[in-house]
Amino acid sequence: GKFQPHRAHDIPWDLLIVDEAHKLKQRNTTRWRFVDRMQKKRFLLLTATPFQNDLLELYNLLHLLKRGHLGTINEFRQKFIFRGNKRHPLNPLELRRRLQEVMLRRRRDETSVVYKKRIPKIEVVYLTPEEKNIYDSICDLLKTKYFAANGDELRGKLIIYAILPKVTSSSKSAIESLSKIAESEKYHAETRQRAQEIIEAYKSVAKDSKIEKLVEIIDRILHEDKNAKILLYTKHPTTLRYIVEKLQPYNLKIVEFMGGLSREEKTERIAQFRGDAQLMISTETGAEGLNFQFCNYLINYDLPWNPMSVEQRIGRLDRIGQTKDMYIYSLATKDTMEEHVVDLIINK
Repeated sequence: GKFQPHRAHDIPWDLLIVDEAHKLKQRNTTRWRFVDRMQKKRFLLLTATPFQNDLLELYNLLHLLKRGHLGTINEFRQKFIFRGNKRHPLNPLELRRRLQEVMLRRRRDETSVVYKKRIPKIEVVYLTPEEKNIYDSICDLLKTKYFAANGDELRGKLIIYAILPKVTSSSKSAIESLSKIAESEKYHAETRQRAQEIIEAYKSVAKDSKIEKLVEIIDRILHEDKNAKILLYTKHPTTLRYIVEKLQPYNLKIVEFMGGLSREEKTERIAQFRGDAQLMISTETGAEGLNFQFCNYLINYDLPWNPMSVEQRIGRLDRIGQTKDMYIYSLATKDTMEEHVVDLIINK
């Protein structure tokens, strides 16, 4: 019969198990409330990423597991969060002691699984003077010429942080971001004009150094291992489409994987990747929890700013059943924000 979620709340369960439990880290979600309302005698939460950036995520998980174990939310803030900094625990030993009462931590080396090596390689992309000029113009636009229609200056690091990753992701994604500025009434005429000029400048650039670096890496991998399977990640669907277009002349067998695919389509594309496809290009959306232990090359065309998201990417390959060492290539465009992000996440 049809699944009726409310019925689940009418049954007293002996045991409830939740996998990927980090998805319950926010209390104001339907998902959290649904699990909270279940009548359960025994309750097991499983996760490899219990919290990402914010200690309150940990509180929310534990509040679900055992009400009051860490006190009320205000008591928790006062006792365990250092000066309101959600990443900085106060009394870490006391917090650990409380956690150990309800939490078991299993490290990889405590299991009998044989794990393969992860070999990270940072691939530096050097921009041509022309490309560097364009990047500098965009930074200049965002820092000094970014105005709303009414003349207010749209300052703030947030803007730069929101737009620059799209700019360094790919030229196509940069043009898309600039077009949004050029075409929107929200912006001052001068700002729009400047964005349009940069878009025009992009049109005359003959070389795309980042794409060339990608082709070089793929070529190197396939030269060393002609049966290699390569998983390539980008954060932006625009960049995904652009890469596919740019790789067309090389006759590679490519599978695209992004959010919005139905379950059947996902299954079909994973089968193609396992079969005769050489390359799967994926956005984060829709790839969590997938097993690609038959693949041992990963390319980060651009990187998310959250180290846990990078861990999720690598985790697709680093599964039980992986028989080879894994090579992880991350592209870093020199003298741009991307270089800084890659350094931060991969090296540190």
